[in-house]
Amino acid sequence: MPKKLITSRLMASTGGFKRSKMRDPKRMLTQSQKKRWSDVIGDLDETDMQIFDGAGQTVAEIRVKTRKLMHEFPSKKPVVFIDYLTLIQSNECYGGIPIYR
Repeated sequence: MPKKLITSRLMASTGGFKRSKMRDPKRMLTQSQKKRWSDVIGDLDETDMQIFDGAGQTVAEIRVKTRKLMHEFPSKKPVVFIDYLTLIQSNECYGGIPIYR
């Protein structure tokens, strides 16, 4: 899923917005929703969330990115969510048995 769509869904679920109204927030949101809009953007901006939306990533690439995050933010433990596990490329071994796609 593209980063832009994930961000849009996060904003909608966090702020309680209908995604159809988010297409033109200046015109379609009420005044209280507009205030909440800026609060939601501020809250999401304060997180250390990283979204990697590249297709065909390997297990090794995901491991490297996770370790980099652990080094970058040593006081925090990363939480990794993977969407579409079937799209992960694998040519590694598991327990000595090669895994092929």
